[in-house]
Amino acid sequence: MHIRRRLFLLPLLLLAFAPRLHAQVKVEMGFERRLWVLYEPIPITVAITNLSGHDLHLADSDTEKWFSFQVTQDDGPNDKRVIAPLDVNYKLSPLVIPVGATVKTRVNLSNLYEVQDIGLYRFKATVYDRD
Repeated sequence: MHIRRRLFLLPLLLLAFAPRLHAQVKVEMGFERRLWVLYEPIPITVAITNLSGHDLHLADSDTEKWFSFQVTQDDGPNDKRVIAPLDVNYKLSPLVIPVGATVKTRVNLSNLYEVQDIGLYRFKATVYDRD
């Protein structure tokens, strides 16, 4: 009985002392509504919050943009099509976000992606930090 108790307590101790993982950056997107007419602007608000213990210096690298979107169109139950940006060589100015601060920006997705077909689109914002 004593050995069973020790074997039960060992995983609990390991879980208690395991490092906790927290998100370093929180990215939120907000849409004014869910439906749009063809060729209408699709404005969204993106909020980036720095939850790390230091200032974030976001800048493009040679291979990654510090801020990007993934856009897919659902063509059917098992068919998703990735929508490429209109300009793959777009430039972004570097951004510094102080500890605990939130930066908000508005983006018109119809100027960045070919979203002019009728259908269901999914948008995902991504922030890349080289560190």
